[in-house]
Amino acid sequence: MSPIIGLNIFRAVAVIMMIIAHSIRIQGNFTFLLKHPDKQTFWDQCLLFFIQVEPIISAQFLFISGFSLTLSLSKVLKTTPISKRRWLFSLSPKLILLYLVSVIFFIGDNGIQLPDLFVSSGILSIIAISMALTGSMLITPKPIITLTLAIAVVTMTAFVLEQSKTSIIGLNAGAGGAIPLISMTFIGAIIGILYQRFHNNGLFAAAAVGCFIGLLSITSQYPWTVDVKSEFLLFYGDPVTAVLHSIQHALGIGDLQPTNVKAHFWNHSSIFLFRTSGGLTFILVVFMLAFANSSNSSKVTRVLNNVGKYALFVYIFHLVLLGVLEVTGIKPTTGWQTWLLVVALVLLGATIIQMRNKSDGVRRKLLDSFDPGTQ
Repeated sequence: MSPIIGLNIFRAVAVIMMIIAHSIRIQGNFTFLLKHPDKQTFWDQCLLFFIQVEPIISAQFLFISGFSLTLSLSKVLKTTPISKRRWLFSLSPKLILLYLVSVIFFIGDNGIQLPDLFVSSGILSIIAISMALTGSMLITPKPIITLTLAIAVVTMTAFVLEQSKTSIIGLNAGAGGAIPLISMTFIGAIIGILYQRFHNNGLFAAAAVGCFIGLLSITSQYPWTVDVKSEFLLFYGDPVTAVLHSIQHALGIGDLQPTNVKAHFWNHSSIFLFRTSGGLTFILVVFMLAFANSSNSSKVTRVLNNVGKYALFVYIFHLVLLGVLEVTGIKPTTGWQTWLLVVALVLLGATIIQMRNKSDGVRRKLLDSFDPGTQ
């Protein structure tokens, strides 16, 4: 079995962790559990753990995207006669699709909020933008130097914004603060280049250096995340009605008067990436080594490999189903019910992927369009 199977399974684990973090949020007593920890059952506590580590989960997506991009470029250059520039342009349609999906989900969740809708719509838009930037730097003559400079600029920008307590939508504020998170993709790309050049030795060295830097940074009292503020227009009513009212207001239809409220979001701190990149590299090494052997080709491995290979589809699929459950009011009310929901979402997604692999024509192409092309 190819060691890249380990990368797919790492990606699958990240997606499943995000599914858990999203599923607990629609549990009927979620807010109550946050305010009353003594009322949490064992199942609730297991679920809420993923809320606490959510900043790491989102960082995983960016890290894996950067690493995958280097593999994509290397594979294309070895198997086709196209140039690096054409490879970059070939990513554009799928990255644009990824960005548009993010915008659509933002509207479904928050309605029309400007400028957030276009510059801070969520993790999917950050992935699209960071992949475009990373791809552009990978085709430069000195990609490692270019990516390192980009990390330094982004980190310093994030630090200045934190120290001045400045919140800028699209950078560090809003539902999708891109600064400094996009640097996680740059770091993943550097790790990928080292893997291409030095194979496992490159991963071992990167993990060792990264973990050493992480241990040094943990000794600092600097926070892992920071609180940023954003202004939102609040439309009253059920979720569907509120979204419809926001669209009417944006179009100037009717006399709706929304309430302007201050929304608080967490954002990764400038030191966060240095604390986690080494650990993520180490986990990547473990996965790639653990699944490098053909003897590990079990049914569970194959399912996880498919989930990771088509992680974007699974991610979109679970958001759609959770949205339907929230709108209809059919929500889990206990921790064990939420865990059953998580298992059902993963298995349903895996089943659809399996059906896709056995089909052809329009259905197969439709699902393929959600693959960002980084395998």
